[in-house]
Amino acid sequence: MGRRTAGPRRMRGPSRMRRGLGGQHGARVPRGMFAGEACSGSCMRELLPWVVLYLCCRVITYVRRRSAPSSPSKRGRARPPRRRRRTQAFARAPLAMKNLKWGCACDGSFTFLTSGGGRSLQLGAPYQPSQLNQATQRLKMPLAWDDDLLRGRIYRWTSPGPLQQFNGTLPHRVRGFDPVCRSPVVFQADKRWFRDAYRSKRCRTIPRERALMFVLSAALPNWRKASAVHESSPNSRNTLGLSHQLRRQLGSRYTATQFHPSLPCGTPLNTSMNESVANLESQCFADSSFDLVISQDVFEHIYDPAAAFSEIERTLRPGGMHLFTVPVTSKRQPTFKAASLGSLRGVATTILHAEPEIHLNPMGRGGSLVTHQWGYDILSFVHKHSGMSTYAVYLESRDLGVEHAEHREVFVSVKKGRHRLFDSFQRSMLAGQKCRHGFITCRARAVAW
Repeated sequence: MGRRTAGPRRMRGPSRMRRGLGGQHGARVPRGMFAGEACSGSCMRELLPWVVLYLCCRVITYVRRRSAPSSPSKRGRARPPRRRRRTQAFARAPLAMKNLKWGCACDGSFTFLTSGGGRSLQLGAPYQPSQLNQATQRLKMPLAWDDDLLRGRIYRWTSPGPLQQFNGTLPHRVRGFDPVCRSPVVFQADKRWFRDAYRSKRCRTIPRERALMFVLSAALPNWRKASAVHESSPNSRNTLGLSHQLRRQLGSRYTATQFHPSLPCGTPLNTSMNESVANLESQCFADSSFDLVISQDVFEHIYDPAAAFSEIERTLRPGGMHLFTVPVTSKRQPTFKAASLGSLRGVATTILHAEPEIHLNPMGRGGSLVTHQWGYDILSFVHKHSGMSTYAVYLESRDLGVEHAEHREVFVSVKKGRHRLFDSFQRSMLAGQKCRHGFITCRARAVAW
């Protein structure tokens, strides 16, 4: 082999860089653009076009690399796509129960977890016509007192106050994990009534939504694969709440309905949730239409809950489940029927059996009258009128933002049969243990986030 001749001497340092920037003909680049060399004002003016040219080249190179497919590396293998580093363990990931340490047990002392025995009734002063007129104007429906029962006097609710409330310093803040929006958040409450005031600052969820999502993920880990899910009266005000999360994750498999007194069943409503009209007491869905039915604080406003539970059982597939929340205000006392439908002089009228209690109407038409003050006998009530086995799950978790909140119970009704996706409820929640009385207590703690 011949000896390779020595080429021209390669320039190093600033001189080489000046020639490279100046082109192959060696156009002069002003001195002072490199470290260690002085540069005056005129030098900076001459240097500015070269800086702009350099930045443009960098931008063009970046755009070409982003648009072109990954080029093979020196070893001939394709480069893997660059992944953004995740700062949080739960970021953009579904609620994985493996990231939670949780356990549930069949708890016979379930009904004694809260102090007090629930609401009670006592006869108060005689009612005035003005009280009835105010309630009629707010509800926008005809009302009448039950004279045969009240005899000119009105039953008034007596209660020791919120059975569970926070007695510490306000505002109360806790860092935790929201299972609804699947994100690390800060839970904050400015009032002592945590059921409505204890919200996550990022997702604006409340304890009952977080408790329902926990039970849904623990009892039905494959719920996202369900072919049809029905939610009655969803909460559409919070775009990051449970109802909107179900709609985003299920897509067309999610069906939302609202009650409307004057529109026929199946009429579409112009709402953000694409809801349609349906009355739980007489639904227009076919038999075995849904794998899962969800309702939040609905059954305290229904006049005929027996028919509603029977209709839900009819529309569920074998082994399907109904997850719902309802304020259990009577606790260990029997359920009290506060209002019923009747007629007065041939006109359909709501008959009041106690002092009226009015909640917010999600459809914006006046308010929603409370018709039942439920007690824990709701478990036997559902089984009697629908044949479904019903369980009450009580969750206590500081990390999930479910603490110091009254009426946090989540009820699960299971239809007889075997479902292709859902395992036995007792096997999922209690590891196969049987719970005959139906009261379950759960504890949950997040491992890391």
